[in-house]
Amino acid sequence: MVYRLVCIYFVLVTFVFANEKNVLLIHSFSKGTNWADNVSAGVESVFDGDSNINLSTEYINIEKHTDAKYFDLLHDFYVKRFSKTKYDVVIVSDHFAVEFVMKYKDDFFHDVAFIFCGLEKNIKKYTKKYKNKNINLVLESVRHKRNFALAKELFPELKLLYFIDDKSYSNKIYNPVKDAAILSFQDSVIIEKESVTNLQNILSRINNLPKDSAVMIGNFTINDKNKIITNYEKEIFFKSIDKPIFILSDEQINDHVLGGYLLSGFEQGRTSAELAYKRLKGKRASDLPLITIPDTVPIFN
Repeated sequence: MVYRLVCIYFVLVTFVFANEKNVLLIHSFSKGTNWADNVSAGVESVFDGDSNINLSTEYINIEKHTDAKYFDLLHDFYVKRFSKTKYDVVIVSDHFAVEFVMKYKDDFFHDVAFIFCGLEKNIKKYTKKYKNKNINLVLESVRHKRNFALAKELFPELKLLYFIDDKSYSNKIYNPVKDAAILSFQDSVIIEKESVTNLQNILSRINNLPKDSAVMIGNFTINDKNKIITNYEKEIFFKSIDKPIFILSDEQINDHVLGGYLLSGFEQGRTSAELAYKRLKGKRASDLPLITIPDTVPIFN
């Protein structure tokens, strides 16, 4: 009898472990940055409650480290770290992490399904480079033109839109798309670009703009010293602005902004996890949409 129970126990344990799946989520940005946290929340909303899925998360911390030596060390660290676990699906979030993983994927992984998210759909090199491979893409589309038009619709007398961006890696990726959108809209409103430097100086400049002005926030993750702009600093900054504030993604939502048609980190994560779940169930990349583009979310205070 005891022998039979032991046999049943080992059969059950073997069955449970055979059905366990390992999913890895790799972020470009640090834990605590709103975008990374929102993407993670979207991924977890799909996997939470499924005890057969083991979700691990890694952060490359691109906004903190830019030197080549760091990425060489990170490569060596990941080779050792990832060799300890056989991953079934790897979700990679945002441009830098995707480029890093694609460069070294054969060093890190073997026989893995990939889901890449947070890539701008209007940057064709990504869709051309990764389409028709063993990869499903979840793309995003920053609605610059739609939000420029929204600002003009809500404030018909608007003459100047003060557009604030940081100098992060992501912003460099988006610059051509943003500049094209600004160029196409300049006949309607003057759009003045400002890179994030000293927040107090920018605040002084904003509050001395003409009354028929508004502010739009693009990437707003790091300051001029390459340090993360904390949520507290953002709160104080936005609270002190005496002009209407429009934003482009849900990572900037707070009580002091009007809102806009926003990229959603949560939707990027949720959509990626839903695709990953189907891959875990045996679907091939070609059985699913190779490219998915979640809608921007209209959110207004």
